Amino acid sequence: NLGDKTRYQIFCEIAKGTKSVKGIAEQLGITSATVSYHINELVLSNLVVHGWNKKDCTQAIHTELITEVMNGLMEDSFMTNSLENEK
Repeated sequence: NLGDKTRYQIFCEIAKGTKSVKGIAEQLGITSATVSYHINELVLSNLVVHGWNKKDCTQAIHTELITEVMNGLMEDSFMTNSLENEK
């Protein structure tokens, strides 16, 4: 779901720190509607979670899921390397 360039840029902006839709839109020079659309896609993919800061909705990376995925990738890489070394 990060294959879309704009979505990836939005994901990176969120990763830099929890931000508002307006802040991300201003940073990337795109509309708030575009940011909202891509954030909803990221939320549906469980890569981003919504939160509330006073009266504003903010976004944050779903760090637990990302950590779990990265750990799985590292395990797979380790297993692949171990199997190749046994040959």
